[in-house]
Amino acid sequence: MRIRWLALLGIILSAASSSYSQSSPRVDWACSLDAIGTTLTQCGLAAEPSMRLYVTDIVVGSTTATAGLFLIRAGTGTNCGTDTASVFPSAATVVRFGYPANTAAPATLRFDTPLMGPKGAAICVVCVVTNTCTVQMGGFVSP
Repeated sequence: MRIRWLALLGIILSAASSSYSQSSPRVDWACSLDAIGTTLTQCGLAAEPSMRLYVTDIVVGSTTATAGLFLIRAGTGTNCGTDTASVFPSAATVVRFGYPANTAAPATLRFDTPLMGPKGAAICVVCVVTNTCTVQMGGFVSP
């Protein structure tokens, strides 16, 4: 009896899983930015109003021989200028995470739990003026 119950449970979970994946489309996105300074700069297109951009990977390094700091934000309008909210780190309003000088390998961040932007927002990055950054980001779009 227990084996039948486990088999039935497996069928139910399988059906629920395939149902979810069919109703929740996932589209991958990626962008690349170079020489970003203190101006918030949009990375790719904004999500549609009912969708969110999720960030799964960030590769960032300095364009100079000096290391720097960066911040990932989200928002609407040109370069996330409206309804701006921090994504990484989520509580920061100024640059916080470091990236190495161009004499070292770039910082590579992979998130097992993706960073989630607000619905309908774009993802933007800001670095520092004296040692600008090069950024490659990727993730997916989903509700």
